[in-house]
Amino acid sequence: MEKILLNDKEITLIKTAHVSLQSVEDVKLAIEEIQPDTVCIELDDARAQNLFNKQDMSSMELKTVIKEKKVVLMVVNYILAQYQKKMADQMETNVGDEMRMGVTKAKEIGAHISYIDRNIQITFKRIWSHLTFSEKLKLLSSILFSLFDDETIDEATIEEMKQQDILDNALKEVSDEIPKIAEILIFERDAYMAQAIKNSPGNKIVVVIGAAHAAGIKKHLFEADIKLKELEHIKEPSWLSKQVKWLLPLSIILLVFVTTGFNLSGLLKLSGWLIAAAVASAIGALICLAHPVTILVSFLTAPIGTLSPVLAVGWFAGLSEATFRKATVADFNSLNEDSKSIKKALKNNILRTLLIMLMTSLFSSIVTITFSFDIVRQFIVSLFA
Repeated sequence: MEKILLNDKEITLIKTAHVSLQSVEDVKLAIEEIQPDTVCIELDDARAQNLFNKQDMSSMELKTVIKEKKVVLMVVNYILAQYQKKMADQMETNVGDEMRMGVTKAKEIGAHISYIDRNIQITFKRIWSHLTFSEKLKLLSSILFSLFDDETIDEATIEEMKQQDILDNALKEVSDEIPKIAEILIFERDAYMAQAIKNSPGNKIVVVIGAAHAAGIKKHLFEADIKLKELEHIKEPSWLSKQVKWLLPLSIILLVFVTTGFNLSGLLKLSGWLIAAAVASAIGALICLAHPVTILVSFLTAPIGTLSPVLAVGWFAGLSEATFRKATVADFNSLNEDSKSIKKALKNNILRTLLIMLMTSLFSSIVTITFSFDIVRQFIVSLFA
């Protein structure tokens, strides 16, 4: 616990570990003793609501998630939630108990409650928009591996983790490799929460935060005010980057005609590529035991996905599978268990749909990459023939 005097405000920082039993008691005693005007909690509005009213994922329309292209965000949020739950289970406590205690005690004494953290979806969108393709792959793989890490976490380890919160810990390795992630995930949130604390009403303020953010927040409290909207802005792709996406398919088509001649043989070679991509995509769907209609959709839409940088075949295949095999309550309830076995995953409508989206796009891409290298090779050979 650390007291800070800032103008007419007395700010008390309670540094917690997010799955520590001792942290819950620390929050309870501090609020009872200080009787603050405002209690600031390291949550955003959405996460705070979910903390007390667990979302029923069975009400989520998988088809809508796919249509709105939020699949990656859904998967990341789920994996991080499971990672946090795994740690809490090992410590025989509940995720976010110290935050619940802060809210509960604030209500008991009639204090104002401020949720000071930035919306997690905005944080991930900002990270995603600043990463290159290879960096995105590193991020996703790091999060995925953290879910299946069987490391046992004892009380002593949890105390060490007071230097690092759950989200930061899950992404520690990749944050070290990609500084942009640490900048947005940690340092931006420090500045955001510090400003939110300064904006909170009252003279006596208690702040419940993960200990990893304490130093950064304290630093920003004494710096000039910032506009929170600036840290909520999502970077839009540049005009040039949007156009570059079309260069690969257009370059391949041009090379096909250059190497074969602008005639029927060029069209036949181009058709062979698209048909091969369609067959590969259908095989990917078949391997995942997709619905017959989905297999057909994968075959028919693969040429579109191959030529378009906007509409991938996995998007069409996933939409089809989610339409003909709707996710059930049982699918959502068994996600964690089913994700540990391919056999079980293929019987779970949610996991099977995600696998179909992955495999159809992957198989189609392999054909395109192979075809591209072959065309480039033929072009180079023709130059020196």
